[in-house]
Amino acid sequence: MHPLISPKKRVSEQSFSGLTLFYKITFIFLISSALGILGYSSHAYAQKNILRYSHGLIWKIEKDNMRPSYLLGTMHVADSRVTHFGDTINGLIGRCDSLTLEAKFDENAQAEMFKAMMLRNNKRLDEYISEDEMAILLSSLASQPMMAQMVVLLKPWAATLLLSMPQNSSGMAMDAKLQGRFTALNKPVYQLESPMEQINIFEQLAISDQVEMLRETIAHVDEIEDVLQETLERYLAEDIAGLLQLNNKHLAESKVKALPTFLRRLVEDRNVIMASRMQERLNEGNALIAVGALHLPGDEGLLSLLEALGYRLTNFIK
Repeated sequence: MHPLISPKKRVSEQSFSGLTLFYKITFIFLISSALGILGYSSHAYAQKNILRYSHGLIWKIEKDNMRPSYLLGTMHVADSRVTHFGDTINGLIGRCDSLTLEAKFDENAQAEMFKAMMLRNNKRLDEYISEDEMAILLSSLASQPMMAQMVVLLKPWAATLLLSMPQNSSGMAMDAKLQGRFTALNKPVYQLESPMEQINIFEQLAISDQVEMLRETIAHVDEIEDVLQETLERYLAEDIAGLLQLNNKHLAESKVKALPTFLRRLVEDRNVIMASRMQERLNEGNALIAVGALHLPGDEGLLSLLEALGYRLTNFIK
């Protein structure tokens, strides 16, 4: 089974009714960024820090003469098991002075993202894939007529992300809900990168590599439901080492040659950037920083990178 796959139905998810098209487009990128369908680490599982940082979604970050801050591993889905915050997360929302996300929801950025997803020069997606593949793609999007109508105009990488999006879901994903809560409390919300920086990772793919990824995704479109279920179970068990192990297993089964390099840019390279950019918030202290859970574990994960910068990290359990 291959990592870039998506089912026609999802586990415990509701519908996107009432959300704008731009919000849906934003959700696609949130899915891809760390622990959605595309968030697979490009490295093998044998890493020295995997056992020490094997379990835990909330980590207290401390350093001498600094107020503690907190790192939260998220899952970019609208599943109620993820978005129903317990006392610990609700307590952090109340006590922390700021929230930092991978990227914020912003209508101007969403419009730029939407534009970047479109093919240019009157090209159409059905020029790159077969009639049968196009039929499977359209069938998979049958529950989203607006998306089905526009998919023929999308770049192959954008169609791959769209196919990886929950098909019959409603409600906000975890990141969006966190942003809404902090905004309602008049607390500042920051971002570690811009949506356009995320888009550029996909734009660097050659068109042939984009098409190869899309074709492999279409070929396995009905196979991911069990994988998603297992991913959710490991996330809810706070087994971040298990998430990394699971994801590396699926990566090894892909035949897309460009995938390891692409995923290094998507996960490990972004870890370095995010660790650097969160320093301002850590210096302020009492910050909540929320990123996809797959950014946390491993030798090149955020927990190890922050430790190397002199921070003490402890699994935070209220």
